[in-house]
Amino acid sequence: MDLGKKILLVFSELPYPARLNGISVRYAPIITALAARHDIHVAIVTRPDESGYPVGLEQICKSVDIFRRVRTPIAIGRKIATRLSKCFSSAVPYPLYSYDHAEIEQFLRGVAEPHACDLVVWVGSMHLEIGIKIFGADNIVHDAIDSLYHGHLRNGQRSIFHGIDAAKINSWERHLVGVTRGTSFVSHTDAGLFEKIPELAKKVAVFPNGVYLDDFGDVKHIDVDTDVVTLGFLGHMGYPPNIQAALRLKKIFDAVVKKDSKFRLLIIGRDPAPEILELAKTAGVTVTGPVDNVWEYIAKVDVFVFPMVSGAGQQNKVLEAMYGEKVVICNSLANSGVGATNQTHLLVRETDKDFADAILNVKRQREAMRAIAASGKAFVRERYSWEKIIPLLEKFWFSV
Repeated sequence: MDLGKKILLVFSELPYPARLNGISVRYAPIITALAARHDIHVAIVTRPDESGYPVGLEQICKSVDIFRRVRTPIAIGRKIATRLSKCFSSAVPYPLYSYDHAEIEQFLRGVAEPHACDLVVWVGSMHLEIGIKIFGADNIVHDAIDSLYHGHLRNGQRSIFHGIDAAKINSWERHLVGVTRGTSFVSHTDAGLFEKIPELAKKVAVFPNGVYLDDFGDVKHIDVDTDVVTLGFLGHMGYPPNIQAALRLKKIFDAVVKKDSKFRLLIIGRDPAPEILELAKTAGVTVTGPVDNVWEYIAKVDVFVFPMVSGAGQQNKVLEAMYGEKVVICNSLANSGVGATNQTHLLVRETDKDFADAILNVKRQREAMRAIAASGKAFVRERYSWEKIIPLLEKFWFSV
């Protein structure tokens, strides 16, 4: 691999420090590794009203430029006209449209001029039409991370335009894959959207997230010999799919404690929504809110349970729980982006009753549970190590 390349990474969320958001969990280790071999320049177009700062990023990158978007009122007439026009346009679909696109373009042109780079990596798909206009599609490698189309479908029917938007987003995503140099996704589920289109399939690759270990500490082995077993859920608790899953888990937990009161529930994660905070009023349920070191709280849990209701792609929380050598009970939706084997690396259950039965069986099958926990950790170490993933991602960027 050639060294000393100038790489421009463009983000629509803050990519640093790690654990700030889903993007930073992926890109904090990637940027750190690449900056040791290349000149890394970063341009960030923040989400409206995102006030954080990528602390420490300037120490490892050659430059960091930030455009802070703000929410401004848009006249209702303009909104209606834009919405209707997007129904008949092949350009960027309405859910991806930015009313401040002119300001974003001006910012990115200012970044492009002083940094003639060997490679432009566009992270996510927001504002990519602006990047294509400025840098040229042939100069951009696209790390889409998640599928726009699948993401739209997960949001459900929110307006009368849902079906129209779905078709437009599907077409737009295919367009982006077709014109850029190459596109990567985190999960095979998202990449699979293009496998039946040969000219697109050859430009698509899958590079999962690795497990972030820079803050890893000693995590105890599963201990189900004690009278009380602690169940756990982990994630950003303001994120709708995690809210739905935690509320479902609470119902499962209630069914479990009716049969065995020696269970507790620990919900770990920042920005807990009001309905999640409400769960803490139940005896035996604790909601942590933000924590300084997630591994310290993973250590407090015996069994992690992820009964996801929505969401797709790779579930980082499942990987971290497995790496912590904890038994994981999840459904096929949560496992779809992980690819672990049922009864070997974790337990896959679908119905609430099946979840409850599996949780109750933990005490009766202690040795089997320890074996599954150990196998799960070995699986994550083998398949989801950043040391293995980053060189493959870097090779793809420079070879497509």
